Amino acid sequence: MSLIKVFEGDNIGSIAHIEIAYHTDFESWEPAKFKTGKSWQNIQITGEMAELKRKTKDDPNGLIFTYAGFFDIHMIRDEVELKLLPFVGKCAVLRITDNNKRVHIIGKPQNPVLLDEESTTGKFFKNKNGYQFNFLVNQTSPAVSV
Repeated sequence: MSLIKVFEGDNIGSIAHIEIAYHTDFESWEPAKFKTGKSWQNIQITGEMAELKRKTKDDPNGLIFTYAGFFDIHMIRDEVELKLLPFVGKCAVLRITDNNKRVHIIGKPQNPVLLDEESTTGKFFKNKNGYQFNFLVNQTSPAVSV
């Protein structure tokens, strides 16, 4: 008897899209319910330059699920700085849909995702001009999958 079977279907890498909310936007968490006027905000990303990784490890306090990754946004511009830079720090919950249509919600109101940002013009004409946002959260339960 085999523990698992070989997967023979489509298996596409990277992230399709990301949505973000402030950890204070939720009225309740189980089930997740937004405060009036609040909802997920879509982030348009460069799909080939995005990744979500999970690491599970044993800890004296139980299992720890670490979710980390990044997403890129083209072109340094005011719109990105006005709308996304306020999320930098430990204040976000992310809803990430991968290219296999799996949805993962990482972070919680009481345990938000840490988001940081790095931007570059690139050294050469052919290099990327834009932002890379990195995210990280350690949590005691796996991501909510919907």
